[in-house]
Amino acid sequence: MKTLFPNAKESLAAGVVLLSNIYSSLGKYEEAKTFRSNQVQELGVKVKVGLSWTEIKGHIVQLKAHDHSHPQSTEIYAKIDRLKSKAIENGFIFDSSWMTRSLNENETIESV
Repeated sequence: MKTLFPNAKESLAAGVVLLSNIYSSLGKYEEAKTFRSNQVQELGVKVKVGLSWTEIKGHIVQLKAHDHSHPQSTEIYAKIDRLKSKAIENGFIFDSSWMTRSLNENETIESV
């Protein structure tokens, strides 16, 4: 890939992540992990952590998974736990069909 598109490292990195997610969605977790690792190393790029943004009361807030850097993160995670419990009480079932990798030993479907 690098040979075909030598000036498109960032775009190729996005393609690598997309293709590895496709492998994972087909249950080919090891192939996905190996492909992603090899291609990212070959391209010499660092894959950036996915971020989300939202607006709250006129302020833009940046979010990333498992981030506890916010000054009110304890209260935020407590509220999430209460909402999650309420949803489960009302019949919500977490769906793992969208997951693109296997769980690590300290993870649950809920946490991912």
